[in-house]
Amino acid sequence: MPVTESSSSYAAILRESRSRERFGQVLGDYYATLISPCCTRFFLRRGVIPNTVTLGMIVSGVLGAVLFATPLLAAKIAGAALIHLWFILDCSDGEVARLTGIFSPFGTELDQMAHAICHPLFNLCFAYSLIALHQYNSGLILTLSVISISAEMLLRHLIDLSGAYLRTPMGRARPEKARSLFRIVAGRVLGIFYVYPNFALLFPVLYLVDRFAGTSLAWAYFMAQTVLSALEASRLAYRWTRILYQT
Repeated sequence: MPVTESSSSYAAILRESRSRERFGQVLGDYYATLISPCCTRFFLRRGVIPNTVTLGMIVSGVLGAVLFATPLLAAKIAGAALIHLWFILDCSDGEVARLTGIFSPFGTELDQMAHAICHPLFNLCFAYSLIALHQYNSGLILTLSVISISAEMLLRHLIDLSGAYLRTPMGRARPEKARSLFRIVAGRVLGIFYVYPNFALLFPVLYLVDRFAGTSLAWAYFMAQTVLSALEASRLAYRWTRILYQT
C-alpha cells in the first residue's frame, strides 16, 4: 500500500488509530495515540518496517522493567518512562503496519512474543519493587504476582478463543445474550483496573507517587488488579468451558 503525504499526516494517523476498538478501556490510549502518530511518521519517512518497531517495543519494555527494578529513584523514573514508551510503540507498530499494508504471520507472532516477554517481566519488576520497600509480606507479593500474570495470560488466550469461535458458523449462529446497562457500565469501569496495559502503565506512576507522598496506592492497586483479573479470567474460563462442552 503506497503511503502518501496525506495518509501519513499526524491528523490522518490519529483518526485511523482512534478508530480501532481495543479490548477493555485502555487508559493509555488517551495520551499514547496523541504521541504514537509522531513516532509513526518518523518510521514511515525512514522506511522502517512494523517488525522493527515491534523489536524496539520489546527493547523499551525490557529496559524499562530492568531500570524500574533498581533501587535508584532516577532509574525508576527512567524505567517508568520507558514502560510508557513501550505502549506508545505498541500503538505505533500497528499504525505502521496498517498504513503500509505490511502484514505477515511472523509479524503477528512477534507482536504476541513482545507481550509474552514484557508482561511477566513488568509484573516481576513491580513485585520486586514492592518487596524492596520492606513494608509488605514478600510471600504474599510473589503469590499475587504469579496469580496476576497467570490470569492475564489466560485472559489473552480466552479472548483469542472467543474471536476464533465467533468466526466459525456455530459461533456466528449463536445468539448473544443481552446485557443490562449496569453490567455494561460495571464491566467497562472494572476493565480500567484489570486490563493489563493499564496495570503496566498505572502501577509505576502510583509507585512513584507513594515514594513522594508516603502513601500505599501501588500496593492497594497491585492487590485489586490481581483479584479483578483472576475473577474475570475465572468467569470467562467457566463460560467457555460450558460453550465447548455444549458443542
